[in-house]
Amino acid sequence: DVNSEIERLEHSISSMRNQIEKYKGQDASSNTQRKKTVRDLEDKLTKTDKKAEDYEGRYNLAVRTINQLKNGIQSIFTRIGATSASVDEMLGNQGVTESNMMQYLGIIEQRTTEILQAYAASQIGLPNEHTLQLPSVVPAEGTGKILPAIIPSYDDMSSGEDSEGEKDERPLTRQE
Repeated sequence: DVNSEIERLEHSISSMRNQIEKYKGQDASSNTQRKKTVRDLEDKLTKTDKKAEDYEGRYNLAVRTINQLKNGIQSIFTRIGATSASVDEMLGNQGVTESNMMQYLGIIEQRTTEILQAYAASQIGLPNEHTLQLPSVVPAEGTGKILPAIIPSYDDMSSGEDSEGEKDERPLTRQE
C-alpha cells in the first residue's frame, strides 16, 4: 500500500515537472513575442519622433519665412509712402499680420502703379492730372473716402469669340 502511494506521488511529481517545463517553454515563447512587440513599438516611436522633428523644422522654417515676408512688406509699404490714417483704419494699426498680408500687398501694388504712371507721365511731359486715372485704394489725405477697386468680370474681358491667339493659349507638352 505504501509502494502504491509512493508510485502515485512519483507519477504526480513527474506530471508536475512536465507541466512546469511546458509552462517555462510557453513563458519563453511569450517573452520572446513580448520583446519583439516592444522592439516594433520602439521602432514606430522612433519613426514618429523623427517625423515630428521634421515637421517642427518645416514649421519653424515657414514661420521664419512669413516673418521675413511681413518685415519686407512693411518696409516696402512705408518706403513707397502708402501709409495714411485711412489705411490704418482699414487694415488696423497692428501692422502686417498673416491675415492682412494680402491687403497690404494689394495696396502696395496700387501705390506702385500710381507711382509708375506718374513717372511715365513725367517722361512724356504730361502733367499729373493727365495720367491714366485708376481708382485708388489709398485715398488722398483729408477726403476720408475710400474708393473701391472694381475688378472686371470674365464676361467684361472676353469678347465671346475665340481668336487665333486664344487657341494657342495652352500649356506646352513635353515634346514641344
